[in-house]
Amino acid sequence: MRKCSECQHPLLEKARFCHECGTKVAQEKLICTQCGDENPLAAKFCRSCGFNFLEKESINELFEDLPTQDLEKEIFEAFFEHLKYKIAEEQSETLQEEYINLYEQSDFKFSFEIKVKQLAEDVKKARETPDYQPDKTRKKLEKTFEDLSDFFIIHYCAPLNPVFLSEKILLYREANYTDTNLLQMVEDYLSLDQEESITYYTNFIEMPMDRLKKAGKSFLFPEKNEKILLICDQSVLGSLKEGFAFTEKAIYWRMHFEPARKVSYENITEIKREKDWITINGHFFNTNNALNIRVLKLLKKLKSF
Repeated sequence: MRKCSECQHPLLEKARFCHECGTKVAQEKLICTQCGDENPLAAKFCRSCGFNFLEKESINELFEDLPTQDLEKEIFEAFFEHLKYKIAEEQSETLQEEYINLYEQSDFKFSFEIKVKQLAEDVKKARETPDYQPDKTRKKLEKTFEDLSDFFIIHYCAPLNPVFLSEKILLYREANYTDTNLLQMVEDYLSLDQEESITYYTNFIEMPMDRLKKAGKSFLFPEKNEKILLICDQSVLGSLKEGFAFTEKAIYWRMHFEPARKVSYENITEIKREKDWITINGHFFNTNNALNIRVLKLLKKLKSF
């Protein structure tokens, strides 16, 4: 079986592009654009219909050319795979069917179907350009899926969500690092006003000096002039020996019986939900289930800047 030269994924019969990574497949035979028959690569005319291969052909000959309806179906199915994964990661896998039922009954369904047609046209046009970049198109679709699924889950599914997510999160869909108030974004994502048992600080002038020093000795080791945004105390007696902090550059934390950790936003490679905790670049992080998910979402956003 033929394999993609870029990702080594098995190729489908007659594939012109790898369906896994989008890399153009080196042709072994010449496919006639008129009748679809196979010809030797050196052929000047199609052996079945006589089509002249030497004449200037459509630009689509260079790209995957699927009908718009097929693209709509492909995009629709890809979005729902993304949505199901996101529901399982951020809310509850056992509620997936209820989320889909809610989709069927909501206004979101109508607007989404229109959006799929627009996306299909965008992808089709992109495929017809001389400098078509499959990876760029894929990333654009992933960004759109992320925004649409956020809007559906947060705006339409609030009564169903086991984990509360503030609608303020939706304000940051097009946010960038330069123009964003990072402290405000951290507060909006984490919704710490929903956590009665969590002690946190954003005003470090009013923060008890002994606790700030304890955090500085235990896990918070910012670089010179690195602005601290928020410190959260997770120690049993309020000593700040354990906890986490967000700065303008990184997240710092220390869990009970764990060493101090730091991961800069630009160096985040994986943020993953486990059972009742999350891992950041493979390192254990845990507060409570709801806040874990909000930290996960915040770090994914900071990583994208």
